[in-house]
Amino acid sequence: MPEPDVASADANSTEAPNAVVPEGAPTGHDVTASDIELRESRRAEERGKHLRGLLTAAAISSVRLICHKDTWAFLLEQTSRHQHFRLPDRVTDLEDGRIETFVSGRSLLAVLVTTREILDDHGPDTDMVTWALASAVYSRTHLAIENATLNRPDDSEVTTIVLDDRPGRPVQGSAA
Repeated sequence: MPEPDVASADANSTEAPNAVVPEGAPTGHDVTASDIELRESRRAEERGKHLRGLLTAAAISSVRLICHKDTWAFLLEQTSRHQHFRLPDRVTDLEDGRIETFVSGRSLLAVLVTTREILDDHGPDTDMVTWALASAVYSRTHLAIENATLNRPDDSEVTTIVLDDRPGRPVQGSAA
C-alpha cells in the first residue's frame, strides 16, 4: 500500500513540521524515478535527524513539559507502553487546563521514539488526530533538544517543551 509523502519543515518555521500528501493525490505530474529517489532521500535525511536527536536527548537529565491536560493524556496513552518511559513524580495543574511536569531524559527518549513511530507508520487507516498530536509533540520535543546547550551554568533553567500556541505569542520550543 503506498505511503503518504512526508515533507519536513524548517525548524524555525511555524508551519506544521510534517505535511502529509497522499501518494495518489494529483500533483500535476506522474510519479517518476526521481520522485521516488527524492522521497527515499527525505526519509534517510529524517532518519539521520531523528538519530542525532536521540543522541542529544540521551545527554539531557530532564525536561520541563507544559501542555494541556488532554495532550498530556495523549502522551501517556502513546508512550507509557514504552519500556523506558517512567511516570514523573508529580504533575502540577496550571491555569486554562494546562499542566506542568518534569520528564526524565530516559522518558524523553521514549517520547521521541514513540511519536516518531506514529509518524513513520502512518497510512490510510491512521487516525489523523493521533498523527497531528504526535507530529506536534515530536517537532516541539525535537526543537527543544536541538536548542539544549552542552555546557550549562549551575543556575541555568531546564530545557522546556511548550505545547501551547496562542495568538500574539511567539512560537516556543525551549527556554535556554
